[in-house]
Amino acid sequence: MEAIDQLARTISTKDILLVSDIGRNRILTNFISNFDHPAGNKLYIWGSDRAPNRRDRRWLQSLNGKVFLREQY
Repeated sequence: MEAIDQLARTISTKDILLVSDIGRNRILTNFISNFDHPAGNKLYIWGSDRAPNRRDRRWLQSLNGKVFLREQY
């Protein structure tokens, strides 16, 4: 838990939080999404070569912040 606490302390000092390739970083993405930080300052990038499926799209819609897809599918 110490690593999580340290991560929380570090990101609490940042103005903008950016998580890239969120399909491969789901644990970090969910942590950031639930973190107490303004939603407008949380940015997520779907960087996978594959298009998000229905399950992925529901998850993307549940994220607290702005989601960008690498390409339009």
